[in-house]
Amino acid sequence: GKTAQITESGKSEGKVADLFKGMDPNCSPLEAATNLLKVARELAFPVPEDERHARIRCGQMVMGNKNDGGGFNFNKALKALADELQCMDKLPGAKVVKKKRAAPEAMCGDNQRLVDAFWDLREFEFKRMDKMKAIAYLKVAKALAAVNYKIDSGKKVSTKGKHKLPGVGKASGDKIDEFLSTGKIERLERFRRGDFS
Repeated sequence: GKTAQITESGKSEGKVADLFKGMDPNCSPLEAATNLLKVARELAFPVPEDERHARIRCGQMVMGNKNDGGGFNFNKALKALADELQCMDKLPGAKVVKKKRAAPEAMCGDNQRLVDAFWDLREFEFKRMDKMKAIAYLKVAKALAAVNYKIDSGKKVSTKGKHKLPGVGKASGDKIDEFLSTGKIERLERFRRGDFS
């Protein structure tokens, strides 16, 4: 992958510096703004459509980011522009971290690992494109999270009666019991090993 890192001092290895190769840091403010705008457009930054507005915005960035010697620091100006336009992910080498949705928080802390296990089963079923199973596991995870007592039997919460939880059927009840007695669910362990059969 790309590995350019932009440090606070404006120094950058590799990719970002290459974007400004051959551009004179001691050029006029207008030329500096034009250079910055050109690079920002190449990187698909959401700069203003209007040429004059876009150049003014870039002008502010280059004027506010000069080197100690007085020349323009294009790397730093580009980073500042990305920050202002909220598109840091478009900088070369930016690591885009896709946030994983967190499992619901269990009302009773003792059930959290069980909730997490069904949440993970849901993730894997989505990856397998089995939406029905994924939604079923999602319902189980939410039902388990909403309980304010420690779950001690899968059979109890999956069969008719006052402890029956919505969305928890026999198969899920068996998985709950398996987890309660062994600390894991074989189906989930197989997914984690890469066995999606």
